[in-house]
Amino acid sequence: MTESVFDRLRTLVLARMGVSHEIVRRMDVVPLEQTVDGWYCLLGDGQVAHVKSDGADDELVSSPERATALIGNLATRFPIATWFVPRSVNAHPCPVCKGTGITPGLPSNLAAQVVCRCGGLGWVPS
Repeated sequence: MTESVFDRLRTLVLARMGVSHEIVRRMDVVPLEQTVDGWYCLLGDGQVAHVKSDGADDELVSSPERATALIGNLATRFPIATWFVPRSVNAHPCPVCKGTGITPGLPSNLAAQVVCRCGGLGWVPS
């Protein structure tokens, strides 16, 4: 992940989450999920770590499944797929979500967990 993409993601996450903890002082992490004693965070190198509430003591998440789930949780809340998949010149808006990337008609608790058939991009190739 490039530094500019990481910085943009961090800015979006912090703005939307309204995080006001010590973790915001760490410029090298994107908070993913709060825990009792800290945060699971995405690091600039793509790894996931648990960071204590005071911003110290990174502990890398060694389980690929857990790291994938945490990053997937982030992807359901932020439209980051469009940053990595270039839109085809012949693409058109997804007929299911009408270009929003969010599956319509779902209860709010499911809408954050279910990805539209376009993969959250909001468009499909011709």
